Amino acid sequence: MNTTTLKQLILSQDWIYENAGTRWQDGLILGNGNLGIIGYAPYGLEWVLNKVDVFDGRMNRGELVPHQQVMERFRKERLSNFEFLNHDEAPPSNSVAPLSKTAALVRLRFGNETDWAASRPHQARQRLCLWEGELYCELDMHLSHPRLRCLVPRDRNLFCIRLENVGAVLWNHTLELARPHDDDLKPPRWQGGDSMIAMEQVMPHGNARYAVVVLVVPGRGPKPDDPFHRNVSRRYWARASSVGRACCGSLHAQMLQAGNADIFVSVHTSYEDRNPMAAAIKEVRVAARQGFDALERANRRWWQRFWSKGWADFGAHRQIQKYWTFSLYETACLLGKAPVPGLYGLWHGPTDGPRCGIGASWYTHDQNVQIPMMPIFPLNRAELVVPFADTYLHLARKLRRNTRRLFGRKGICIPLCMNQIGDEVTGGMYRYSLHGGPYSGVILVWAWRYTRDLKLLKEKLYPLLREFVRFYVEAMKLGPDGRYHLDWEIPPEIFTVSRDVTATLALLKPCLETAIEAAGILGQDSKERRRWEHVRDRFPEYPKRRGGDWWAGADVPHDHYTQAAYLLYPFFPGESHDGDGEKTAALTLDRMTQHDIEMSYADTHARWHYKRSWAWFFPTITRLRLGRRQEAWAALHDGLRLFSKPNGLFSHNPVIEAEPGETEANLRHIPKGTLRQADGTRSSISEFRCHDAGPAATSNPNARRWVTPASEGSGAFLLAATEALLQSHGGLVRLFPGVPEDFTGGFERLLASGAVEVSACMKRGCVVRCKMRAWQATVVRLLNPWKTVPRLHRGAAVETQEDGRSIISILLARNQVWDAQHPQIRTQRDGNFDFWVST
Repeated sequence: MNTTTLKQLILSQDWIYENAGTRWQDGLILGNGNLGIIGYAPYGLEWVLNKVDVFDGRMNRGELVPHQQVMERFRKERLSNFEFLNHDEAPPSNSVAPLSKTAALVRLRFGNETDWAASRPHQARQRLCLWEGELYCELDMHLSHPRLRCLVPRDRNLFCIRLENVGAVLWNHTLELARPHDDDLKPPRWQGGDSMIAMEQVMPHGNARYAVVVLVVPGRGPKPDDPFHRNVSRRYWARASSVGRACCGSLHAQMLQAGNADIFVSVHTSYEDRNPMAAAIKEVRVAARQGFDALERANRRWWQRFWSKGWADFGAHRQIQKYWTFSLYETACLLGKAPVPGLYGLWHGPTDGPRCGIGASWYTHDQNVQIPMMPIFPLNRAELVVPFADTYLHLARKLRRNTRRLFGRKGICIPLCMNQIGDEVTGGMYRYSLHGGPYSGVILVWAWRYTRDLKLLKEKLYPLLREFVRFYVEAMKLGPDGRYHLDWEIPPEIFTVSRDVTATLALLKPCLETAIEAAGILGQDSKERRRWEHVRDRFPEYPKRRGGDWWAGADVPHDHYTQAAYLLYPFFPGESHDGDGEKTAALTLDRMTQHDIEMSYADTHARWHYKRSWAWFFPTITRLRLGRRQEAWAALHDGLRLFSKPNGLFSHNPVIEAEPGETEANLRHIPKGTLRQADGTRSSISEFRCHDAGPAATSNPNARRWVTPASEGSGAFLLAATEALLQSHGGLVRLFPGVPEDFTGGFERLLASGAVEVSACMKRGCVVRCKMRAWQATVVRLLNPWKTVPRLHRGAAVETQEDGRSIISILLARNQVWDAQHPQIRTQRDGNFDFWVST
């Protein structure tokens, strides 16, 4: 696709607010994977500044009991759970749970907002231009029409604002830098001068601190034809643009400014610079010398390159197109520098109360951090995996030491809840869900499978996979059945302990297989490799219930409750294709609702929904990969209904817009029956499915705007929508496997497993054209979308029959292109694929 066509397509997806959001939860975002900005307009204009390494590093936990002591008590007392850890590892009474921390707020106030002659607020319109990565703000009121452009340049600790078209009637305004009120933090140290405000904040852990600096460069005076000038005497005319001297208080500093200006804001931390204040001052001064125009040009070039790497057109399905495009944009804004953000990404802000911030903002390694990574590979943005890998590589020495101290084993055990500096945050029995390492490892496995990048494998992927595999292999013992088995742990969030937990086994297996492959390719760790091969060849079977569906663990009663999404891990993301994998996945999917407590009936008539975005995600991907088109396409729309927000982000929990009378009446549809709990008692299904479900349903029309976003939802929707167009799991490329039968649309330069770029188009349900380019020599196996062999423009293909399916095998040399057309349809040959673009 040529650049002009692509630009037109993406410009049509601009996110427009005729009335800007009034809270940060409803703001529009900018980011570069280091700095995250949320823009909104409660009265004047306001921006939240978040940064990946501005965080609360304190731990809310007691002393962790070593694994050997845990096992001794467990076996001696013949327990069924590790509930005693909740007491033995209870946090000290004076400890506090860490909350998210916002670096600063920047405000721009036109006129006086508070006295009896206060200026009225402007009409604030926002437009987020995804093609340029810029946020435009248009302010309008009588005689006053300021315009702003905001951007966050890539690879810079910098936020830039251009303020122009300021009218003479409100020529003077106030620029404010504020640190949100927070009893966890001491007041910052301020520096003020002409044109500059600087703030340095000490954090509550270690010697961490950060600095925020704002520099204002005045622009030119008002336009000669300013309407205010035409109607008043010259004595009232505005003079040249200017900037006053900063006035600093305890938590706020402000300076008076007149007219147009360029505003540069920088945030630096002690994790980057020994003197963050000096680094931030240098950053804004360098930016001022370069100028806003140069920074804007560089920013636009970066985004143009980013968008040109791959694209998808969903045709008439505008809502899916809009959120797919925004989610891809959000992914680029989220990922850029280690450490990668946690549950809320970079999209959080201050809250009311003495302690400012949101709970559970630290790193959860059970789905919340990995899901945003999953789409980057099929979307041909695999370079974004580097900050993810670096997050663990930077902490590897500390994690190895902690693993040896706690478990007495080699390798690395990644806690499910770990902060940015490698400390386990939560204690109690929840920490014995031990699949954090394999879960992160699966992302590294995908990076290798999709890119086949030897440099990436050697420097980033294998060093971590080796450590993850070492930890689990050392814990596995060969049983009398001739298979290795895992020690006791807790399946995700059910708290009844078991051996051979399905979640861990399903994620460990691809890590083990890839570590073996990598060790052979790189010629490393030959002795360990033989041990790994022995374990692989005698790997335990995944636990199943009597009906044949996958189950939580070998020792979990079959009538136990589950949060059942992880029962699908062997199929996705583990990608098990052994034996009857698809058949078992289908059976598990159909039966998992019987014992899944992640279901809520606080919904409209005769409907239920998943209570978390991740609980929706895994069944949806499974439906897509099983070829259940109608179910999967409906689930894709249901994800938008449940979790999408008006600003393009997604919430962690659903928001159901319905009248209470309707949702309360719907509770009668909850099935009858009981489920077993971790202590052996039973509770009714209705008790499970009403727990924490009620707050999801409301008739308040602002509910979606005000709910807090979570980054995993964007990643979940992005991958699900992409898999409706292209799948390559199991070494078989499938074109348009999840779209409606009459679909018209296509995609360009998406990536299939094996490092193969794929472009294809469909018209009214018929695949018209497919083109592939290999990054290295390979054999591509394509599920034939036609009844006969296609007409070839370039390359060769052989058709075979496998399990009743027609498979086209294509041998490609490095950078070789295979170009095929529907055998019965003649179209104009167009290497750019412009012919399928919908208008």
